[in-house]
Amino acid sequence: MYDLHNNALEWFKSYLNSRTQNTFISGEQSTPGKVVAGVPQGSVLDPMLFLIYINELPCVLSYLFADIFADDTNTVNLQ
Repeated sequence: MYDLHNNALEWFKSYLNSRTQNTFISGEQSTPGKVVAGVPQGSVLDPMLFLIYINELPCVLSYLFADIFADDTNTVNLQ
């Protein structure tokens, strides 16, 4: 587990919460929608947040074997 001080944790929360996104199609802008998962596209924090997310994955899997690569994860069922 990672030991984040409260200030760092609050900063991460504020960075990831209350995000919206919209798109343009044929010059028309869509209504903004709430982003409920992921990080902002092109974020410099994206690689680090991905590694934090998957780093402990092999420790919590009971019936799967996890191979972790630089930017991907592969699992194999052990049963």
